[in-house]
Amino acid sequence: MQNMQAVSDHLKTHHTKWPATYEELVAECNSLSDFSAEDKKEFMDKLPKKTYNSADEVLAALGGSGSATGAPQGGQGGMGGGMGGGMGQGQM
Repeated sequence: MQNMQAVSDHLKTHHTKWPATYEELVAECNSLSDFSAEDKKEFMDKLPKKTYNSADEVLAALGGSGSATGAPQGGQGGMGGGMGGGMGQGQM
């Protein structure tokens, strides 16, 4: 996806109802004006149709890594997102 950081930010800060089904996530995605039609289509096409228990599960499914423990694109550390107690920040 072109705007994976925006997807991550949205899921971790705005989507608070977990577990969430594919259908619920797609409906929410379609209602957002922050994302282009192309990004919305890619989200729908890439996301497997199942129930997700967290934002990290959704992001792993979209990234294809299957786990939040691997380094995502750009090598910015797995669980980040402001809840990791600052770990990894001193490595820059």
